[in-house]
Amino acid sequence: MDASYLPAITGLIGAAIGSASSIATIVVQSRLRDKRDRAKQVIDLSLAEFGHHLELARARQGRQAILPLSSYVYNNDLVLKALDSGDFGPDTIADISAKNDAIVAAIEEVEKRRGRA
Repeated sequence: MDASYLPAITGLIGAAIGSASSIATIVVQSRLRDKRDRAKQVIDLSLAEFGHHLELARARQGRQAILPLSSYVYNNDLVLKALDSGDFGPDTIADISAKNDAIVAAIEEVEKRRGRA
């Protein structure tokens, strides 16, 4: 091999490594940004829904049981994940409902242990 090709080959290898690392950085940053955006979307949706339920409870002027904000976050996260996956149908709704029932049961159990229920 001619010695004049060695610098050109090493230059190409260096450029390929630099490009690959730049692409990897962009992909990682994009995924992190998407996760952050999804978390903000879930929280915003959950806060709006929680606030709506608080307003309904105030309008009824009675003692109303309102689930904690975390239960709304859990539900909305499940719904948005199902929508993103394109698998949002009757079976998915039934599955999400069953998971929400389990969360409500856990909340009720915690409240009983705390002596609030």
